[in-house]
Amino acid sequence: MNHVKILIVAVLSMVLLTACSTSTMTLPNNEWQRSAPEEQGMKGDALKEIESRILETTDIVIARNGYIVYEYHDPREYMKGENQNAVPLYSVTKSITSALTGIAIDEGFIDGVDQKVVDFFPEWAEANPFWENITIEHLLTMTSGLEWPETTDWEYSIQPLVTNEDWVSFITDREFIEEPGEVFNYNTGGSHLLSAIIQEATQQSTYEYAEENLFDPLGIEYVEWREDPQMIHSGGEGLWMSAEDLARFALLYVNNGMWNGKQIVSEEWIKESSKTRFEGWSDAGDYGYHWWTSSAEVEGQIIEYYYALGFAGQFVFIVPEMDLTAVFTAQNARYPMLGKRAFENTLLPSIQDQE
Repeated sequence: MNHVKILIVAVLSMVLLTACSTSTMTLPNNEWQRSAPEEQGMKGDALKEIESRILETTDIVIARNGYIVYEYHDPREYMKGENQNAVPLYSVTKSITSALTGIAIDEGFIDGVDQKVVDFFPEWAEANPFWENITIEHLLTMTSGLEWPETTDWEYSIQPLVTNEDWVSFITDREFIEEPGEVFNYNTGGSHLLSAIIQEATQQSTYEYAEENLFDPLGIEYVEWREDPQMIHSGGEGLWMSAEDLARFALLYVNNGMWNGKQIVSEEWIKESSKTRFEGWSDAGDYGYHWWTSSAEVEGQIIEYYYALGFAGQFVFIVPEMDLTAVFTAQNARYPMLGKRAFENTLLPSIQDQE
């Protein structure tokens, strides 16, 4: 009998040790769990102010410790897609392409960020030998040196790309004006080349690969993703998804790539892709692997965070140290950075348990 008691005590001890070593993060299965902001260390009254600080807001989904603590969804039907309240993510798509690149590296389809792009498409170098110098990392950091006037002559538009009959050729035929790895230049074209590489490396469409390795494991059921004329899914924009599903993607990153016991994206990739690599824009912050990095001072404390940014006010904010995520979607092309200000000046100060 004493042996039985000893065995029971040992088993209970192991269970307790396992529980103590496991993250307390709550992850949604089919449905999110919700909690009052105060129960998760946040001021509810402050969160209610965010809606008024972002013009033409369509969605707000704020989650802490895996619980949705505040949400807003615009009731006007014309503000959303017809299915599952999906909204256009625009360049937030880039951060999802970054995740897929990391997964493809984890699975061995891509050797690593130092692999040359011509390993997948040697014909690019036939048209311009400079492509032999370009790596996956150059595309992820937007430092390929390719002449790409998206933020200047094209006035933050990619119409010259999307109206072309062959997007990849349009990108690869352009000249190089800088040495690779030297100058950050915002380039949606490079993001699209990453999608082409993922498709070539995995022998699946980028959407099929994402569905199998990202969307389905996270319980994301409805996604729209446009293709170019050659049926390559747009790597730099073009995704539609609901704000709640986008918040699942954000929560995956806060939880170091783990989702209900399965490693979806490696912890190392999340660490590396969210690290500042190059100086970005003064109003946005710096740049990593298709993620923006920034910080804010709140009551004398510097809070570092990273985020995805899309046209007209689409944001996915991630603060790992606080188990905090926030998704804002909007249709505000005139003042697209209001969401970042609201995040720094209203949302972050709402956290009550800051040390």
